[in-house]
Amino acid sequence: MEKFVNPSSDNYEYWKYPVKVWVTTFIAAPFFMGFLSPQPNLIDYLFSIGFLEFYFIVILMGGFLTLPGMLLLWLCSSLSIRWRMTPAQSKPLFILISLLCCISMFVLLSLPDLSTLWNARNVYFMSTYALPMIMGLIFYKRE
Repeated sequence: MEKFVNPSSDNYEYWKYPVKVWVTTFIAAPFFMGFLSPQPNLIDYLFSIGFLEFYFIVILMGGFLTLPGMLLLWLCSSLSIRWRMTPAQSKPLFILISLLCCISMFVLLSLPDLSTLWNARNVYFMSTYALPMIMGLIFYKRE
């Protein structure tokens, strides 16, 4: 009995799931930041020029900073496909690895003063990236 699945010449199936989760994470994170912030006029803020400027900066920084996590998710996804893991087996592992990547990104950003890692602001930012990431990992179909 063969343990590995022979990879096809089309590697799209290996990239599809991790890329969808990654794009969802850094596209949706600014909206979660807006919804979780204590803005008095949330609707006005979401449709303002200030939010658009903020949104594009967060997308650029989020896309760049989460790229290593996406590559690790791609590696784990590829291995789970080759090892014939079911989604029920692999998705909890993906969630754990992705949360560790998210936390490690904030650890790297907090290196000058690690005592501020678990302050309310960093936990708020971690949750705005972790929530869409977990939702994407759970709801997207891994093929």
